[in-house]
Amino acid sequence: MVPELRVPRLKTFEATQQGAAMHASRRAPSAAPPCLLALALAVLTALLSALALRRFTQRHMPRGWAGAALMRAPCVARVVARGGANACLLVPFRLGAYESSFVLDTGYAGAPVLNARLLGVSDTGEAELHALLAPLPDPSRTYQLLQDFVQAQRCVSYTSGCVLRLMGIGATAEHVSDLLMCPPLELQSAHGRGVYLQPRRAAGGAAQADVLVTNERMASLHILTLDDLLQLAPCHMRPRAGELHLGLSALAFARARLGAVRASDGFAGGSYVSVVLVNGVPLRCTVDTGASTTLCVDARRLRPAAAAAPAGGGHILQVGINGETVCSSVSLARVEFAGVAFEGVPVFRG
Repeated sequence: MVPELRVPRLKTFEATQQGAAMHASRRAPSAAPPCLLALALAVLTALLSALALRRFTQRHMPRGWAGAALMRAPCVARVVARGGANACLLVPFRLGAYESSFVLDTGYAGAPVLNARLLGVSDTGEAELHALLAPLPDPSRTYQLLQDFVQAQRCVSYTSGCVLRLMGIGATAEHVSDLLMCPPLELQSAHGRGVYLQPRRAAGGAAQADVLVTNERMASLHILTLDDLLQLAPCHMRPRAGELHLGLSALAFARARLGAVRASDGFAGGSYVSVVLVNGVPLRCTVDTGASTTLCVDARRLRPAAAAAPAGGGHILQVGINGETVCSSVSLARVEFAGVAFEGVPVFRG
């Protein structure tokens, strides 16, 4: 816990002139006034509090961040949760004159991904959805959309700059993607629809540009990856309030951590991994906010836990990010995650 800064109250003395004279005669000449003692105690308490906070941040904050500012103006971006039990987390952004939304995907590593099929869509929402459902455009059309985007937003394009590897629910696909160096991304502020902020600058970073990759075949909106959030760590997301706090100061991080529960015990493939209990059986799962289902596991690993689970909803056809289709059986189970138990959770076995 972060120690509180408490300053003791000074007592007031009411005395007659005679009592005041007697008090003055009894006081030693070298004794300090009560106000000076209180001031010294307050300074000592502040120093001890700062030392305790520094030790706390060095122990619990990400590597390389312990020397960050004790206090900093908050950088709060807007996050929109769409859907019910398996909500999609959207982060509105602006890149030059282009405005759209990222899908916040903690199961995705690497630089943020731009879906080249959506670069020609002037607005967000239903228009983007129709563009995703439409057949793949002609390669020459996609190339022209990308070139117009690069020129309009003053980006630098490196053709065949990288190989983008997408691991879906049923297949892993590799695509040669353009690498873009663009002006800094601006995220929409949680305090105003028309207000945008640059998270790297607000978090004290020195980067003057952002690196992005493109993909024209993925069945998803633009993707904001976990790597991008780690560069702005520590972060604190409050979906119900529609807030994504980036680059927290040491004081704000300590305050947010006091009310949090540790849910992950490590990394695997650039994503958080957490132990989830399915009908009492522990399973190591990736924490993926971009997943299309609640819980998807290998049927062989779920076999001991599924024995006690009711039949549930039979079978369902899932479509992965690479366009692959997987037929999964569905069962309902009791799931425990981060100390919270959920009854009747659909578990997809592939």
